[in-house]
Amino acid sequence: MPFATPQVAAVVSRELATWRRDLARGVELRSAWLTPLLMVLIIAFTDWRWALPLVGPAAAVFGAMVAINTYALDGTALWQLLTTPGALKADLHGRMAAWALLFGLPSIALAALLWAATGHSAIVQAVKPAIGPGLEIRPMRDSDAEQVLAIYQAGLDTRHASFETTAPS
Repeated sequence: MPFATPQVAAVVSRELATWRRDLARGVELRSAWLTPLLMVLIIAFTDWRWALPLVGPAAAVFGAMVAINTYALDGTALWQLLTTPGALKADLHGRMAAWALLFGLPSIALAALLWAATGHSAIVQAVKPAIGPGLEIRPMRDSDAEQVLAIYQAGLDTRHASFETTAPS
């Protein structure tokens, strides 16, 4: 749980307030959200409507770009984190949770909303031409188990996929 400790919850609260009050972060926050919204307006009036759900992940990327260097914006206050035992871990978790609230969850909601509005799964639509016309998206059936387990075992055999050595039966 990201808010499991009072220290992390305090950092989340501080970060959300800072994003709201700090002028530099406010400009970045507005830029990170205005860009995807403009993308929606531009794409909506083209033949690329299938790409609209990709605006959600793009919003997450823009959010990551503006939040990547928030420690630099803290200036000299950074020394407090380095000299207080356990503060750095709580601060990092709190900043990640605040980012998830500001960008992560809204980006997922935006992608889901645009997917529902357009009826297009952008990833499936983007990959379909590369795979070919025989692509079928459907729930897995019992008859697929042998082939799926063989693929799973092939991944395990590389010794890079997992510490497990055998596929489940």
